[in-house]
Amino acid sequence: TQRAGHRGWPRQKVAARVSAIKAGPMRMSAFVLTSVLAARSAYADDVVAEVDSDDTVAADDAAGTVDATEISASGSLGVGAFDARAASTLDLGVDLRRHELSIGIGGRLRLVAGDGLRTADWDEADEGLRFVRYLTYRHPGREPADTSWSVALGPLSGVSLGHATLLSGFTDSLNVDHGTSGAHFRLSSPRVDLEAMVDGLANPWLFAGRGAVAFGEGWQVGATLALDRDAPGGAGGPRALGAVSGDVSWRPLDVENGWTGALTADVVHLVGLGSGVHAGVETEFRKARLATLKLEAQARLGTSGYLPGWFSALYLIERVQFGLERGAAGIGQVSAAQQTDFSGVGLRLAATVADPAWGRVEAAYELRAKTHDLATARVLLPTFASVQMGAWLALTRVTPPFGAPPPASAGLTGALALEARVPLPRSLYLSAELARVLGDGAMPQELAPVWIASVGVGAVLR
Repeated sequence: TQRAGHRGWPRQKVAARVSAIKAGPMRMSAFVLTSVLAARSAYADDVVAEVDSDDTVAADDAAGTVDATEISASGSLGVGAFDARAASTLDLGVDLRRHELSIGIGGRLRLVAGDGLRTADWDEADEGLRFVRYLTYRHPGREPADTSWSVALGPLSGVSLGHATLLSGFTDSLNVDHGTSGAHFRLSSPRVDLEAMVDGLANPWLFAGRGAVAFGEGWQVGATLALDRDAPGGAGGPRALGAVSGDVSWRPLDVENGWTGALTADVVHLVGLGSGVHAGVETEFRKARLATLKLEAQARLGTSGYLPGWFSALYLIERVQFGLERGAAGIGQVSAAQQTDFSGVGLRLAATVADPAWGRVEAAYELRAKTHDLATARVLLPTFASVQMGAWLALTRVTPPFGAPPPASAGLTGALALEARVPLPRSLYLSAELARVLGDGAMPQELAPVWIASVGVGAVLR
């Protein structure tokens, strides 16, 4: 990560512009939307890391303007619907920020018509841990050659490792009946990068990590390991699923304030299922080390049981029911890979635009051989025209196996979460949210869509 070097900005102004991104968009209090939108990877937004740097701290120390601990409390009441039934909500939260540490605690109580208090939001160990809505800490180096590290606890969103060939935008808390709270760690130095994640703290099932070493002029080699210790739906019942990948990249163009580019190659193996190879190109434009535009294109070729980006944005759902609610109950991703020929050529296209003045937009499209494609998007706009907005979306169009007639269940499906907050006088705010997630169906290992919508009024105390 490059240094920002904006010594002329008072630290308080920097914090006001980027702390909402750093701690998750809008410091959201919504239970489901916090899980999906306010969740962050450990290194999250590079623009935040760059602006909120020790260069700025040193300048503010000299000027006597170092910020103190920032503490705020919030609460809101909302009315709306949960799974086609009237519902009301009470959200309470406390947020703390000091230097590179950000913590948010709190949660939501939901009353649903006919059921009363919905205890299923808190009846599992990992759900109980979600009273810590987020915890992020970043230790930046004071010089470009120093080692930096960061850690995040809480629901995870959009986590990718390496070139997104194995872990590609993984997001948890998409099942409204089984929430999780995970962890993500990253360490970076001029020569070595290390990264690790776990999907849950109380009852984890997904573990992944990557290490990479830089050498020569712009070269880097890396390896990624991942394990789903209890992947459902395979032959003979649940099984441990391991995966490994090796990658190499070459960055022939590296301009400090301008265009950069890289060529990438990966080999991936899913133990007992199949293998694939990937070749890609990445390019990025950075303006004054703040605004960034990043474009990626990657070609993929796999064997019969190989699905690129296996641990995808929808993997939490598709590991149980491939194709979400439009898939066959009890046929998870492992079963689908064993029974269906996924071999062929695929393509992944991705774009990211980020600027600390307004936020971040990410989008990706994965063209997958002989199965449904996947489109994802993530929008974080914490300071856009006085309105705070956030959105997360993953869509897929379920199609039949290659050459087979279309089943009645074929069609568009996915998950989404949207929220907007508008400031009102006297520290009040108006909020609106909409989410489509999935929950347990009537049969074992069956999933059903759940729509959630609400409008609320809240207040913030500082």
